[in-house]
This record gives sequence, C-alpha cells and structure tokens, in this order.
Amino acid sequence: MALLLPALPFFAYLGVVVCVLLVLAAAFWPWVLPRLATFFVHLREARARRLARPQVGPRLGLRRPR
Repeated sequence: MALLLPALPFFAYLGVVVCVLLVLAAAFWPWVLPRLATFFVHLREARARRLARPQVGPRLGLRRPR
C-alpha cells in the first residue's frame, strides 16, 4: 500500500477527469448521438460509392498503353 501513495494524486486527478467526461457525455448525449449516427451512415455510403466505381487507374498500377 505504501508503494501506491506517491501515485495517489495521479489517480485522484484521473478520477476527476473521468467524472467530468461522464458528466459531459451525459449532458451532450442527445446532441452527439444523431451526429454520430449520420457520420457512420456517411462513411458507409462513401464506402459503397467507392466500391461501386470501376477499379481502374494509376493507383492500381493499370496504366493506359501509349
């Protein structure tokens, strides 16, 4: 137990930071949740658009013959 005493202030500050983050998350949850959902929908649609494109181009090493 005596070995943990020097680390006590660190854990106290860590506890305060975690509590503040929890309070902020609880306060802003209704605001954050829809934005998070639309962001993930945007990512999914962007991935679908990217995969629907024909995979040709210099990125894949397929260059047009001269």
